[in-house]
Amino acid sequence: MIRFIEDADERRKISRQILEALPEWFEVKESREQYIRESAEQPFWASMNGDENQGFLCLKETGKATMELAVMGVRKECHRKGIGRRLFSAARDYAARKGYEFIQVKTVRSGVYADYDITNAFYKSLGFKELEVFPKYWDEANPCQIYVMSLKNAINTISTRHSYRGEFLQESVPEEYDVVCILPVGKAKDDFHAPSKKPLTERVRFNRWSQ
Repeated sequence: MIRFIEDADERRKISRQILEALPEWFEVKESREQYIRESAEQPFWASMNGDENQGFLCLKETGKATMELAVMGVRKECHRKGIGRRLFSAARDYAARKGYEFIQVKTVRSGVYADYDITNAFYKSLGFKELEVFPKYWDEANPCQIYVMSLKNAINTISTRHSYRGEFLQESVPEEYDVVCILPVGKAKDDFHAPSKKPLTERVRFNRWSQ
């Protein structure tokens, strides 16, 4: 489950747990501690499996039209399970709803470290495009690759999405969630007679969220 985390102490706790579990990417203590400190004040999402923290992502504003993926981490045993994609999807939709036009991310250029090659491939798979490399932004051993993504498509999707904020199952929908109806489209291959409709409560299933 992807949760939007509001409590600053919980943000620090989650980011510390995840980043300290990923020394291949966050080995430098000074940088890691800076990420943890700053994450407490940034829009923050976490992937939870019960009480287990699987990963997190936070954003920061870098310009009036741009958000940056400030830091993101997913436990190695949780890689390749779609967790990073779900975290990014929540963050991207948030940035689009807030009116930002672009999202960027900085990482180490491909071809330097195998672990960061995996990171680069992940960002490209999300739809990020290479913008520029700054060879000495951090230091010569870690050339900085900047990726950028337009949020135009995300904004269009959200603007046409039917999002309802009401009472479902006697529980209000939290502000950071959208209720999305996905309907199949197309023409049936064979003629058929649709069964009579059941009551709404029997036809619709809502995912639950943490209270």
